[in-house]
Amino acid sequence: MPGTEKMAIIADIHGNLEAFQAAVKLEPETAAWRVALGGAYEQTGGLPQAVAEYLRAVELDPQDASAWQALALFSLTNGYDLAGTGLWAAHNLLKLAPDDWSSHDVAGQVTFALGNIGEAQHQYEEAV
Repeated sequence: MPGTEKMAIIADIHGNLEAFQAAVKLEPETAAWRVALGGAYEQTGGLPQAVAEYLRAVELDPQDASAWQALALFSLTNGYDLAGTGLWAAHNLLKLAPDDWSSHDVAGQVTFALGNIGEAQHQYEEAV
């Protein structure tokens, strides 16, 4: 039974990937679809495709805080250019959503991973 459950999960993930690919094909300028497709690529191990979609999302809608958050978390989770892309995304996230605790949490995680403990502590304090 566990093998069957795992296969069902894998099928769902691949189904999501195909669904989001179709959505992007229909509405290529919609940042939310790009973020969703980036997440689906990330889940299936397509990291180069994932980062390309996240970057395209912030290019399409630079005022979308959720796209910046997705990019920062992708960078953090996958160790992708944390000092460049991750910090840049966290900075833009804070500019767009300075009153959102999750923005400070993400910025704290990024700066902590980069070894900037003082800034991380400041961001965590801002989150609470």
